[in-house]
Parts: sequence; C-alpha cells; structure tokens
Amino acid sequence: MISIIVPIYKIENFLPECIESLLAQTYQNIEIILVDDGSPDRCPKICDNYAAKFSNIKVVHKANGGLVSARQAGILCSRGEYIGYVDGDDWVERDMFRQLLQFQLEYDADIVVSGFTKEIGNFTTLNFNSIPCGVYDETLLKRIIFPRMLYDADSNIPGIYTYVWNKMFRRSVIYEKQMVIPQEISIGEDAALVYPALLKSSKVCVTENAGYHYRQRANSMLKNFEHYSILCQRIRSLRQFLFKALTDAKEFQYLSSQIENYVLLMLISLTGGVVELNGKINFFGYDKSISQGRILLYGAGTVGQHLYRALTSKNCANFSVVQWVDPDYFIYREHGLKVDDVHSINTENVDLIIIAMLDKFKSCAARKSLIDLGVPPDKISAVNSVYKLDANKIFKMFDIIDQK
Repeated sequence: MISIIVPIYKIENFLPECIESLLAQTYQNIEIILVDDGSPDRCPKICDNYAAKFSNIKVVHKANGGLVSARQAGILCSRGEYIGYVDGDDWVERDMFRQLLQFQLEYDADIVVSGFTKEIGNFTTLNFNSIPCGVYDETLLKRIIFPRMLYDADSNIPGIYTYVWNKMFRRSVIYEKQMVIPQEISIGEDAALVYPALLKSSKVCVTENAGYHYRQRANSMLKNFEHYSILCQRIRSLRQFLFKALTDAKEFQYLSSQIENYVLLMLISLTGGVVELNGKINFFGYDKSISQGRILLYGAGTVGQHLYRALTSKNCANFSVVQWVDPDYFIYREHGLKVDDVHSINTENVDLIIIAMLDKFKSCAARKSLIDLGVPPDKISAVNSVYKLDANKIFKMFDIIDQK
C-alpha cells in the first residue's frame, strides 16, 4: 500500500482538485490521509465530506501546529509500505504514483526522486534535478549524490530538490526521520526530512517523471519579509538540526561544508543577498562589488523581490532602481509588481544590472540574453557560487543582528 499524506491549511479553493487527482490514480491500493492542521476555513468540512464517501480516505483534525507537526500526525496513522506527500493546493497526474511505485519495485529503491511541473497561472515549466537520472546504489550514492545533494557547484543550487512532494519513500527509511524533526522548525522543513532520509538509503532512483503539479499561487509569489533577527533564528534552528542529523557519523562529516553552502543559498534567497547592519547596506554573494549607483534589476522571483525591497529601503539612499525586468513580467504585473519586459531594457542611465537568480544555468541564460541585447558584460553582476563565500563572515553579520 501507498500512504499519501496531505497537510491542509487555508486552501479551501484548491483542496477538492487535489483530492480528486488522488482519487483518480491508476494505482488504487492507496490510502489518502488528509491532515487538517486547524484550518479556519471550509477545509475541515471538505475533508469530512470526502471521507464519508470514500473508504480509503482518512481525516486527522488537529490544532494548528505547522507543517512538521501535520506531517508527523499523518505518518503516525499511515499503514502503507511506501509514503508520498502532496500539498493540498497542488495536484498530481493520474499515473504518477503507479510510475513511482514501478521504479521503486523494479530497482528495490528506498527513495524515488522525480521532477515536477510548476504552474503559474496558465503557464507551466518543467523542473528536473541537476543530478542525472539513474539508479544509485550505496557506492554511487557516496560518490555522486551525497557530495552534491545539498549543494551542486555546477548549478549553484541543491543537486536533489529539497521538496518531499516530488518523491516517494520506503516507510522504514522515512518514518523515524520524520518523527525526530523538531516542530519548531518552520523553514527548510523539507530539507530536514529529505537529506537525512537520503543518507539512510541503500538505493535511490532519480527519474524524469514530472507528474507532480506545483501550483505557485499569487500569495506565494509575493514574498513576505521577515525581520533579520526572526529569519536568523529560524535558519539557525535548521542549520543546527542539519549538522546533528547529517554529520554525527564520522564518514559524513565532509557534509559540513555542504550544509553551510545550503544555508548560504537560503540566506541569499530570503534576503536578496543583502544585510542591513547599523544603518548600512551590506551585499554578499555577488560577483561584482556593489556600492552605489543606478540599478537595473533582472529577476522578480524570491531573490529579486527581497533585493528590490532592500534597494528601495530608506537605508539604501546610494542606490536607485531605474527598472525591474523579468521574462515572466506579465505574471508579476498581475500581482501588483512594477516589472517590465526584458526587451524594454534601456541601459543609457544604468550603472549596473544585477541578475537576481540563484540557479547558475538560468543566470547564465539571462546574462547571454542581456549581452545579445547589446548590454556591455562589465555592466552585469550576478549571484556568485556560494562555495566561494566566506560563510563565517556572513554568519557573523547575522549573529550581530540576532544579538540585538
């Protein structure tokens, strides 16, 4: 049996589509566990209505406790030999779990890793892990996956996506790893589960299946901005947990640098690579020195939004953002961001173009498109490979903020 755990909170408009996609699976020996994490909307009623009609649906109602506690409540009442996760505002293709199980059984894999399809409005993009598809036994895991799973220098992102929902796990590999995650971890919850589970695996199958549809909603596209001290506390908790979970064994102590690189990625993503300290803007992670001037910002995703906020803050008087562009500008415009088409770029009054993207392949493609448009290369700055950063220096800045 496959147990599919669905954490649910304030997603009443999307939940029926998610549940229907699970009921429509071509592989039928599944139990669907709907975990109502104290949702204040109609989600609890929707869950109960489905459970009354379908015998393979279980419902867990609990007080709101966050994603970790919801997943723990779900796995506690699960019975399946294999465990899958689906977020309640996403959906899956009819054949997804049959295909993942086929890989699991054919190769006796502890974990099957897939890609996913990102949905933004009417636009879709396919996303795949940077580690190639294949079957990885213990030797190949240690040689290829473990050294790149949290951070792949070639792509500047994790070699294996952190998400739990584009994977299927053998229960014996995942159960304990899920239950030991502290419930106070509220950032990097997926990483806290996926990477310890990978270390426990004897065989992993990486596939090109992209049957999981990740819905990026408007409220998730517009990023929340947390005070540095709160962000620092949350990342510190994750960092401490990962060190304990991944490097206790002597043979895996080399993963320490990967954990630091992964956390640095998160810091850049959630701050835009900027720290405001003592009324001064401090940049980190970029391949050119940034001190002042007229900026053209390329990229309106997570990094771009946090960087835009920093560059337009009261502590950033030395900078002015003259234009903000993105290939998907029309999507961000629909949500109130003043983002322009890349082809509207005018560099006459621009001192520097900053490419706000972590993924090295996407960043290089953006740099090429800018050069093709006639932008001088020396006017372009981008996020650098994080392994070249001085992690201690950056964490020291955050430590100072946290102490305040």
